[in-house]
Amino acid sequence: MKVEILPALTDNYMYLLIDQDTREAAIVDPVQPQKVLDAVKKHGVKLTTVLTTHHHWDHAGGNEKLVKMEPGLRVLGGDSRVGALTQRVSHLTALQVGSLSVKCLSTPCHTSGHICYYVTKPNSSEPPAVFTGDTLFVAGCGKFFEGTPEEMYKALIEILGSLDPKTRVYCGHEYTINNLKFARHVEPGNPNIQEKLAWAKVSAPPFPAHRALLRSCRRGDSAREKQRELRRSRVWLCPGFAGWGRRRRSSLPCSVQDTPAAQDCCQSCVRI
Repeated sequence: MKVEILPALTDNYMYLLIDQDTREAAIVDPVQPQKVLDAVKKHGVKLTTVLTTHHHWDHAGGNEKLVKMEPGLRVLGGDSRVGALTQRVSHLTALQVGSLSVKCLSTPCHTSGHICYYVTKPNSSEPPAVFTGDTLFVAGCGKFFEGTPEEMYKALIEILGSLDPKTRVYCGHEYTINNLKFARHVEPGNPNIQEKLAWAKVSAPPFPAHRALLRSCRRGDSAREKQRELRRSRVWLCPGFAGWGRRRRSSLPCSVQDTPAAQDCCQSCVRI
C-alpha cells in the first residue's frame, strides 16, 4: 500500500491510495482533478475509485469534473449531496481497491453523512491506514456543523479509537499548529502539547500521520477526568462547540456549567 499526499487549495489534503500489487488506485477527496490525474500519470497507475469523506465543496467539489476527465470512475460517499455519486455507502460497507480492503466508517457530526475510510492489506504486515476527512485532525476534530458533541465523542472514542493502534492517520486539512495553539490555551501546563507545538513549528507540512492520534482517542477516561476538572475550574465548556469557541476568543470571565463528558472529546485528541 502506498499513499501519495497531495496538498490542495490552501490547507486541504487529497490522497492517492495505490495498491502496489495490481497498480489500481483510489483518490480521497479530489478537489483539484488535474493535480490528481498528474499524480496518477506519474505513478503509472489505473484510477478506478473516488472515496469522498463528505459533501463540502473543498472535498467533493472536484468530483464532477474528475469523472468527466476520467470516465467510468466509481464515486463513493455517505451522503446524497456528494457530487457525481455512483454508490452511497454506510457504516461497515466493504469494498476493494485492487487487493486492498476498504471499510467505510460512519462518523456523523461535521456533516450528517461523513465517512472515514479504513484500509488494510490482507495477509500483510503493512500497517492499516485511515482517511478521516474532517472528523479527526492532528490535535483536534472537525466543527459540529450537522451533529452533536455526543456524535463526535462516539466517532473519536468508540469508532476511530477502536482501530488497530498501528494505523496511520490521514486527515483532511493541515490545522496542526493552530490546533496545538488552542490546546495550549486550554491546557497551558500540559508538557505534551508544548513539545508537539515546538516540533510542528520546525517541521514542514504535511506533517506525518501519527499513530498516537488513535491512542489518544482511546482514552475515554481522560475525557471524563478533564470534565471533572472543568467543573471545578472557572472555565465554561458550553453545550455547543461554537459557544465554547466564542467564549474562548472573548477571554471574558465565564461561569461553570455542567456538560456531558462527550463535549470533552477534543481534549482527548489534543493529548498526543
